[in-house]
Amino acid sequence: MNLDELVEPDRVHRSVYTDQEIFDLEIKQIFEKTWVYCGHESQIPKPGDYYTLTIGRQPMVMTRSEDGQINVLYNRCPHRGVQVCGNQQGNTGKSLVCSYHAWTFHLDGKIKAIPLKSGYDGTRMTPDNPDCSMKRAARVDQYRGFVFASLSDEGPGLAEFLGDAKIAFDDMCDRSPVGEVEAVPVCHRMVQHSNWKFFMENQLDS
Repeated sequence: MNLDELVEPDRVHRSVYTDQEIFDLEIKQIFEKTWVYCGHESQIPKPGDYYTLTIGRQPMVMTRSEDGQINVLYNRCPHRGVQVCGNQQGNTGKSLVCSYHAWTFHLDGKIKAIPLKSGYDGTRMTPDNPDCSMKRAARVDQYRGFVFASLSDEGPGLAEFLGDAKIAFDDMCDRSPVGEVEAVPVCHRMVQHSNWKFFMENQLDS
């Protein structure tokens, strides 16, 4: 497939919006490689707070640890792949607990306890195996309280990636008397059953 033939100066071929192969390529080359906005730090103000999101096709969860650190984890138990946090947001206390077999994790995703210790004899499912922890996003960073994550450990840092777009964040935050902003409920969410570019095209229409 020659992608260069699909985009001309004044028009784009319709397959750019509908072709599964192109969509899969976009997920791999864009969403799984670049920095993606996860949420604002004010959405998880207290230890144990979490907020779920999706990066590409991956279910993720943003959490705040006891030490105030913000983590972005794959929202998936390493045992059987069940989503650990099923609600959009909430507080999970001092641990993340999978509802399927009660595997328990620290708020940074590190394995805390595996029940039925005798049930995993002779396997690699042990608390000292890092594969038994929830997988972390390769990189997590924030700018002016806005949290971003990248599923790739390669590529430019967040500041370089944002480039001149930082001006928009600075303008918004600097208008506040305290120099920062807060995400105030309720967040409006919508589901659009179409290729992601259709939504972007409509947002940029004006």
